[in-house]
Amino acid sequence: MCSCWRLLKKSEDLKRGGLAVLFVIALLSLPTYMTGYSAQKSVEAMPGVSQAVIDLHQRSALLALIFMEATGLVVVVRALVLAPRDFSR
Repeated sequence: MCSCWRLLKKSEDLKRGGLAVLFVIALLSLPTYMTGYSAQKSVEAMPGVSQAVIDLHQRSALLALIFMEATGLVVVVRALVLAPRDFSR
């Protein structure tokens, strides 16, 4: 187990790939969040749907969006400002 961790820790390609995946997820988070408004409007009229649950879901989604966009910003800063030579291959 320890030798696998050391191998993963030293792999620059794996680090770059992980950062790229986080960046793509951050990009996809915004349209995902935005489609929630339309879904909310269609679900609100259904019987048995609690407005409190909808509001909780909306707040949770906003919090997740904020954290994911912050993660994407960290990836951009890491890629463009702190270590541009790592991404120039």
